[in-house]
Amino acid sequence: MLIGVEHAVLDVSDSKGDRSIVMSDRDKQNITHALAQALGREPKVAELDRAMSEYIDNEILVNEALLLGIHRVDSVVRQRILMNMAFVNGQGDDRQLLDRANQMDMYRSDIVVRRRLIERMKKIIQQQGAGISDDALVSFIENNPERYQHPARVRVVHGYFSNRHFEKQKIDKWYQHWVSGVLTDNDMQAKATSIAVGNDRFLNAQQVESLFNQAIRKPINTALLEGDHLETPLPLQQGIGGYHFLKIAEITAKTPLDLVEAKKKALRDYLSIQQQTLVESTLVQLRERYHVSL
Repeated sequence: MLIGVEHAVLDVSDSKGDRSIVMSDRDKQNITHALAQALGREPKVAELDRAMSEYIDNEILVNEALLLGIHRVDSVVRQRILMNMAFVNGQGDDRQLLDRANQMDMYRSDIVVRRRLIERMKKIIQQQGAGISDDALVSFIENNPERYQHPARVRVVHGYFSNRHFEKQKIDKWYQHWVSGVLTDNDMQAKATSIAVGNDRFLNAQQVESLFNQAIRKPINTALLEGDHLETPLPLQQGIGGYHFLKIAEITAKTPLDLVEAKKKALRDYLSIQQQTLVESTLVQLRERYHVSL
């Protein structure tokens, strides 16, 4: 029995076991059909090539998982296979049923089992990555500064006047009083039919996206991007059934994260990149040991 499979070491030079993959015409048809359904159109040649390549990679991962014996010790896989065998009137103890399932190629054909084996193999590969020194982590942060900053934030004064509640003449009068300073930001928001956010709150780009429509977002996003703002109100903007007023009152610039916080985030990012790279490079090496028939 395989013990501690999470810490198994994948030896890509190991030549034991069957390392051949056959992609049948039926497999190609299934891949093409599934991709067309996902895209809502006929796939392009490059898209189909990527899907075929991913299929082969997954077949390799499943095969390597079976060669390592992961299917014999993984509780999710065992439970799923035994449940399947119960539906086909399997007789015998668990070991006999699992062996019979293997003879029926059930470990490859069951989608849940396939996904589990692929997931476990990727985890084994990813855990073979080396750590990163503190100096290298700091260098990683310095080389990717945009990732490790507090985003710029903006404080706006916004409100909406409904035509049902106010005549346009009155809205224009209040707007002019606001521009000239007769009415304060608080006065203007107090008179509004509704407001999206109080004028004392700072918003990042994601919050702006969720609070305002495209027309209102545009000048705010421009100000965030350029790091500049106008302390005078923008022109009234006609909306559905009324008018919006807007002033970009204040912007805070991007600021670096605290070093401790930056290191924590950078470590997660570095490991994620490393793990993906490890999976890709390992699959390249494994492909060299496989005979693929298309």
